[in-house]
Amino acid sequence: MRLDVRVKTIGSYEYTDAAGKKINGTFDIPVLLLYTRGMAVSEHTLTEFLQHSGRVLSDVEQGEIVLHRRDGEDLVVMTRGQSEAMSTVLRALAALAVGGESQVVAVLPWLAFLSPHDRATCLRELGEVANAAVATGRLSYLEDALYQWETTGLAAWDEQRLREREEYAEYTRDEPQALPRP
Repeated sequence: MRLDVRVKTIGSYEYTDAAGKKINGTFDIPVLLLYTRGMAVSEHTLTEFLQHSGRVLSDVEQGEIVLHRRDGEDLVVMTRGQSEAMSTVLRALAALAVGGESQVVAVLPWLAFLSPHDRATCLRELGEVANAAVATGRLSYLEDALYQWETTGLAAWDEQRLREREEYAEYTRDEPQALPRP
């Protein structure tokens, strides 16, 4: 199996505005994902998996495992989190290539809570980590990077919500707060 995702420059766009003026631009985030069968963390036969599943499954936490079958196509075993991370990042990068950053927010809603600089950094890093994770078969790295950026986005959202509260002027992070003893 081979899956090639080639994006010359993610986020390139060109459109004509209402006045007929051509507008174009790019985000400088090149990504090339080449996914081939030889990138698994480990490879085993289906028979070996059925006889010694505990020994074989210990590798799946790091990335995918390929199970070779005699009478059929090989099987790929990965965790649900790795599968979802790979699918999410692939959809996000495809949305970025087709529709720009506004389309990525539909795939990664928490991206809207990040600053514009952090959004660009996030998308560049996810592209780089996806490339490395797929090249090495270590899909757990992609899962971790996606989770870390999601928590960063949600933390930024919490900070925004805190600032909107009336008590924010009284609250400063630099001063310790005295708490009553229980």
